[in-house]
Amino acid sequence: MKTEIREEIIVELDNRPGALAAVLDRLAQAGVNALAVCAYATDGKGAVHVVPDQVARAKEALRQAGVAFRTTLVVVAVTQDVPGAAAEIARRIAERGINLEHCYATGIGRGEARVVLRAADNAGAKEALGA
Repeated sequence: MKTEIREEIIVELDNRPGALAAVLDRLAQAGVNALAVCAYATDGKGAVHVVPDQVARAKEALRQAGVAFRTTLVVVAVTQDVPGAAAEIARRIAERGINLEHCYATGIGRGEARVVLRAADNAGAKEALGA
């Protein structure tokens, strides 16, 4: 399984129509492709996690737009998009005693899927996945 450690950008948003679109539009206008996106809202606030293909360009685009963000490192695993693939990844990491802080996946039900995770030990998680 192909795995790599990548930088993830996290933007906190107001939970209102158009907030997510504005962030993603800004990245698209800068020519940045989102390899993976996770967005959610709780208690009137939202957040979007983006794994961009061009981190420096994404950061610059957000800075120029006055969008506050933070970054973190995540493990991105490319696997087959089949039932149980994410469970297998989580199990292999758990067997090493490594806690997952967040995890999300992208896929369309066939072909390849990306599983994005932040672990207490990203290097150990990557190693647990055979990379």
